[in-house]
Amino acid sequence: MDTYKISLKTALLILMGFIIQGLHAQQNPDPQILVGTWTFSDAPSIAKMPPDIQLDLTTSSDLQSHVANFYTGRQLLFEANGTFSIVLITGQRFDGQWSLQGSTLTIVGNDGSVTSHQVGAVDSTTLLLLAEVGSNPDSRPLFPELYYLKN
Repeated sequence: MDTYKISLKTALLILMGFIIQGLHAQQNPDPQILVGTWTFSDAPSIAKMPPDIQLDLTTSSDLQSHVANFYTGRQLLFEANGTFSIVLITGQRFDGQWSLQGSTLTIVGNDGSVTSHQVGAVDSTTLLLLAEVGSNPDSRPLFPELYYLKN
């Protein structure tokens, strides 16, 4: 009976090790997985909007226009050398540098602006960026969760 208990304990410890290793890998993605072009995915991003903002989106032509011009069709381009671009459907382009430390993605624009997002999840086809949430309720992010699909 003691042999069985030791084997069960050993198996549980090994299983816990695999689970912890998997969680650590998810929290600290390999930066190379970001390299490539990612396109904004409207439906899941809108679905994660707060209900009051979703309602505003259905009734405000200004907000609809902003989403259409600034988010719909937006592409993120991550290069292996650390360069980064956002290309909007309007043709506007914003360039800079990117880095990934743990699960924090930092983008430094060529104009000196700095933006950080937490990588909520990433695999070979899907990227989830979590917007920074401040303490001021009037400055909530439009999209608390930004979903992208790899091209």
